[in-house]
Amino acid sequence: MVNGLKLSALLGLTAAAFVTVAPAEARVVCKARIDAIGTGQGLFGEGTENARAAAIANFESKASSRFGYRYGTFANARGVHWDCKKNAILQAKCVVTGSPCR
Repeated sequence: MVNGLKLSALLGLTAAAFVTVAPAEARVVCKARIDAIGTGQGLFGEGTENARAAAIANFESKASSRFGYRYGTFANARGVHWDCKKNAILQAKCVVTGSPCR
């Protein structure tokens, strides 16, 4: 029985040596680009910061509703492009485009 256990252990180790795990980048799945808009108010860059935060929230909401909750994390998006402008003295508007990924 001891030899049988040794053989089983050896076979198990040999099989484990052939198991490979794909890198995380190989498992990334992205969907079609979407755009999202956000506006914010404030002085000294605070309006742009608020507009960016609103655009991110809008992007995550759109991605989740179109492609499922696993695509709703902005940090996973690829090809992100920002366009932010001041519309008035205190108001800023940001548009973000990117491909939601999981």
